[in-house]
This record gives sequence, structure tokens and C-alpha cells, in this order.
Amino acid sequence: MRHLNIRWKFILSSFAVMLTTVLIVSMASSVSLKNNLENEVIEFRQQEMGKAKQSLKSYVEIAIILIDRAKAAADRGELSLEEAKKQALTEIEQLRWEEGTGYVWVNDTTTPIPRMIMHPTLPGLNGRILDDPSFNCAMGRKENLFVAMVDVSSKEGEGYVDYLWPKPTKGGLTTEQPKLSYVKRYEPFGWVVGTGKYIDDIDTTVTTKKQRTKSAISGLMLAISLISLFVIILAFFPLLYAAKRIATPIISCIDFAGEVEKGNLAGFIDVRRSDETGTLAQTLNSMVKTIRHILYEVSEHAAVVLFASNKLADTSDKMSLTSKKVSEQTESVAAAAEQASSNIASISETVASLAQRANSIAENTTEMAENVNSVASAVEQMSQSIQVMAKHCANAQVASQRNLKTSAQTSAYVNKLSQASENIGEVVSLINEITAQTKLLALNATIEAARAGDAGQGFSVVASEVKKLAGQTASATEEISERIGEIQDITKNVVKMIQDIAVQNQELNEINTSIAAAVEEQSATTSDIARTIAGTALGSHRVSQDIKEMTDSLQQEISTNIREASQGVSEVSASIQHVNAGVRNNTSAIVGNVAFSRELAQLASGLRQGFNRFNLGSHKFNISMIKAAHIAWRLHLEAMLQQKENLNLAEIPDQTQCDLGKWLASPEAQEIKKMPVYLEMIHHHEQVHVLAARIGKLYHDGQRKEAETVLGELKKSSQDLFAALNKLYSA
Repeated sequence: MRHLNIRWKFILSSFAVMLTTVLIVSMASSVSLKNNLENEVIEFRQQEMGKAKQSLKSYVEIAIILIDRAKAAADRGELSLEEAKKQALTEIEQLRWEEGTGYVWVNDTTTPIPRMIMHPTLPGLNGRILDDPSFNCAMGRKENLFVAMVDVSSKEGEGYVDYLWPKPTKGGLTTEQPKLSYVKRYEPFGWVVGTGKYIDDIDTTVTTKKQRTKSAISGLMLAISLISLFVIILAFFPLLYAAKRIATPIISCIDFAGEVEKGNLAGFIDVRRSDETGTLAQTLNSMVKTIRHILYEVSEHAAVVLFASNKLADTSDKMSLTSKKVSEQTESVAAAAEQASSNIASISETVASLAQRANSIAENTTEMAENVNSVASAVEQMSQSIQVMAKHCANAQVASQRNLKTSAQTSAYVNKLSQASENIGEVVSLINEITAQTKLLALNATIEAARAGDAGQGFSVVASEVKKLAGQTASATEEISERIGEIQDITKNVVKMIQDIAVQNQELNEINTSIAAAVEEQSATTSDIARTIAGTALGSHRVSQDIKEMTDSLQQEISTNIREASQGVSEVSASIQHVNAGVRNNTSAIVGNVAFSRELAQLASGLRQGFNRFNLGSHKFNISMIKAAHIAWRLHLEAMLQQKENLNLAEIPDQTQCDLGKWLASPEAQEIKKMPVYLEMIHHHEQVHVLAARIGKLYHDGQRKEAETVLGELKKSSQDLFAALNKLYSA
């Protein structure tokens, strides 16, 4: 029985129930017929006994009539009392029936033992006291039958007495047979008049009737058995059909559970019934559909995480390249600063030489002009170096600003990544709740199967399969939860490093600003030197007149300018050192960011591969990439509003230029256009792009606050669009 399938279990169980029912009905019928037989026999016996009693009573009544007639004659004086008694006894003695076996006797009421007055067949008893032991056979108590007759008649005036007495036949007396007597007291004479009748023929008739009835009952029971067997045989085919109707959906549920165990979540159970098996099939379909939708959502979030991590890695690579350029430019600035320092030293030497030769300037104006030209040349060279340094500083400042914008954009991507990871965590919690409900459903099904006994073994198998599926789902959910935990930890580290990068980029920008200011100040100082030297050249013809005054003034002014230039170069060198340190820290953080981004991408890819073991059915479109693309454009707009990224209005695509718009225009999208939710999705998609273009226009028109307000509307429309896409994707 344990190894049979549910179909044969149902058939055999039904046959067992039918056979048990037939046996119970047969036994009940047999008992009922037997009871009816006994009641009928008892009733028949009572009827026969009633007839016998009535006949006995009628014979005694005849005798009483004869006695009454004799007494009446005595009362009229026609006869004396004794003559009347004698006449009555003579007439009674003449009474005979049933071929002479029926008669009436008369005894008196003497106690304790009466005396026989007249017995027509045993005249030897007349006048004798009836105390013979053979008379002790009445009422089944070995009581004297005549004493019993006196007692019965004294209480009610009449009555019946049964006893055993030998029955006379043609062959003589037989053994004792049951006999019934009726006696009636005749009070005026003190007589007890009675007659009797053997009732063994009643017992014989009752026995014959009982045997006939038993034979009829046996025939009826045989007919019932044959009819029951025929009904059982006829019931086999309806039972086979019913077993198939019951077993087929259960087998479908078992096969479906086996497919789910293999990871195939694309199928469903085609059972259209309203009974328990139909409810079970609908519950399994609903459960797998819920799990499939959850896995859809988790897979989409994993794809978004993968997209964001790749985007983060690309941005980090760009930041790394920018940091390298900044490092190269700072090295160029350092070289220019060293060159400026050399030029300043050369100027210092020239000034010293000029001071030593101041006394001979007056004598040799030509030599002074040459020295002035030499100084002008050196100043010109220093001015060129300062211009180069200023250019490098400007480039460094532009790169630093670009780093700030890139860091802000990266921070936005990582924040979105963190939100996606938290959303995945919420989805995993939902899977855990569904798994608990599935286990509870399996436990309830197991309890119901246990209550149903052998007939519920099929439900027990399905419950076991559901329980196993719930265990596997819980295991997969735990693995997903661990991976998501790792993603969240890495995301937190990335957020911290990006925040550090943003701080360092801000410091770098401030340092570049300081360098630019110092270079500008140095350029102004150099211009002053050039103007001074030019004035010296133009006024060389007056040098001879006031050489002493000019020498003191020039020496003081040049010394001051040299000190200022030296101080500016020192500041530039210090700033360059800070820039180099910031760039090194920035580069180190970016390298770590790249490593974490790659690891995050690997984890997201592993998560996607884990979902590949589930067959979720065919996909209408790549919803994850569509969502990721719209999220990316929203982040671009947010970066633009934060002045971290420059976007032209022409760069913002409309609803026909994005990936979703291109796919909707393809032949593959014609099928979903028939769905009711399609128009809702088109409305939200168009609204998203209209709001995006409006944000760009408001920002370029200088209405930043209005653009931020519209950005909130864009986020709401994006959520509505994603909800409509989910409906299309899961339809």
C-alpha cells in the first residue's frame, strides 16, 4: 500500500469502504431480518395461542351456560339443587370436540388441595383429592396443576394454566407435551370448570414457519450479496475515473514542484478546479509567481548595481588619469619655480655687480647700457618663466575643478548604489517572509495529510516538496543576503573614500588658487622691474648727472623686488608641495576606489550569475538597463544643478532617442502595445523626458531654484515610469 500511487490508493480505499459498507449493511440486514423473524414468530405464536385460548374459553362458556340453565331450573323449583348439579355434570360430561380429545372437567375449590368432582375421561379421579405427585407439573414450577387452577380462578374468577402432560394418541400415551388449560370459577356451586388443549402443534407450526422464513432470509441475503458484488463491479469504472480526476492534479503539482526544485519558475499548473487540489494548485502557482516577481526585482536591482559599479569604475579611471595630469602639471610648475629661483639668484648677482660698478657707471655709460640690457634680458626670461608657471597653474586649477565635479558625480552614483543595495536588502527580507509562509503552508498541508490518513499521502508528498522548495529558497536567500552585505560594506567604504577625495580636491583647488594669486603677484613685480629697467635705459644720458642718487634708488628698489620675487617663488614651491601631496593622496584614494568598484562589479556579476540558475521565463525587454539609463540621466541633471557638470540642451535626449524609445519603435515591441498598461507607460515616459528638457532649459536660463523644483517632479515621474515598466515586464 505504501508503494502504490495515489490513484490506486484511492481505488483500493474506495473498494475497502464499499466492501465494508456492504458487509455492514448485510450484517445489519441480517440482524434486522433475524429480529423481524423472531418478532414475527413470537407474534405468530401469540396469535395461535390467542386462538387456542379463545377456543378453550368458548368451550368453558358452553359448560357455564349448561350449569346456569340447571341452576335456573333449581331456582324455579323445577329441580332440587343436587338434581340441578347432577344434571349439569351429566350434560358437561357429554361435551366432546376434536375427535373426542376435547372435554370439560369440574373440580371444587377445597384448599389446600381440591377434589375432583367430574372428569369425563378419567372417572377414577371423581371424588378423589388431587394430590397425586404426577399432578405437580404446572406453571413450570412443579406446582400442583389443580391447586394452580384454584389459585388463578380465585384471583380473577378465571385464568389460564400451562403445564406438561402425556398426550394420548392412537398408539398410546406419548411423552409429556405442553398443554394449556382454561378454568373459570362458578361461585354459586363452588366449582372450578376447566378444559385443556395440547399446544405442541402450535410449536410445530411455529417451527415450520421459522424454518421457511430462515430459508427466505438466506435467499434474500444471497440476492443482496450478488447485487452488492454487481454494484461493486459496476462502481470500478466510475471509481477509476474519479481516481484519475483526483490523482491527475496532484501528479501535476508534484511534477511542478520538481521543476521548481530544478530552478524552473517559468511554468504553471493548469488545474481548473474549486476543490482542495485546485486550491493547492492555485496556491503553488501564486507562490511561484510571487517568487518569480521577487527574483525579477532582485535581478533588476543587481543589474542596476552592476551598471552603477561599472560607471563608478569608469569615473574612477577618469579621475586617475586627471590626477596623473595634475601631477605632471605640478611637476612642470615646480620646474618653472626652480627656474624662477635661478633667475632671481642671477638678478641678485647682477645687482651686486651693479653696486660694485656704480662708481664707474658715470665714466662708462655704454657699459651701463649693456648691463641694463642684460638685466632687461634676465627680467624678460623671468617674465616668460612666470607666464609658463601661470599657465600651468591655470591648467592645474581647471583639472582640480574637474576633479571636484567628477567626485560629486561619483558620490551621486555611489549614493544611488547604496539605495539600490538597501532596496535589495528589503527584497531579501520579503523573500524570507514568503519562505516562512511557504514553510507554514507546507506544515499545514502535512497536518491535513496526516489527518486524512492513507488517502492524504499525495498531499503529504506535495507538502514535502513545498517544504524542500522553501528550504532551498531560504538557502539561496541567505547567500543573496551575504552578498548584499558585502556590497553594502564595500559601498560604505567607497562613499568614505569619495568623501575624502572631495575634501582633497577642494584643498587642491584652494592651493591652485593660491598659486595663481602668487604667480599673478610675481608677474606684477616683474613688470615693475621691467618698467624700472626701461626707465633706466631711457634716462641713461642723465646717469652721469645723478649717478649716486640713481644707484642708491635702484639698489634699494631691486633689492625690494628681489625679496618679493623670492618670497613669491617660496610660496609657489610650498604650494606645489601641497599640490603634490594632495595629488598623491588623491591618486591613492582613486586607486582604492577603482579596486572597490571592480570588486563591487564582480559581486554584482556573481549575483546575476546566481539568478541564472532560475528559469524565470522569456523577457520582453531589458528592464534593468532601461532603468539604469534613466537613473544615469537623472544623476547627470542633478550634477548639472550642483554645478559639477556642464550639459548642453542638445545632449538631453527626447523620448524617441533613449534606449526605451528606440526599442518601442522596433517590431519586437508591437506585442506589448496591446496591453492596457502600455498607454500609462508611454505617458510617464514622455513626461520624464519633457521634465528633463525643462530642467536643462531652466538651468541655462539662470532659474536654478525652479529647475530643482522640477527635478522633484522628475523623480516622481521616474518612479511612476518604473512601476509601469514592472507591470509590463511581469505581464
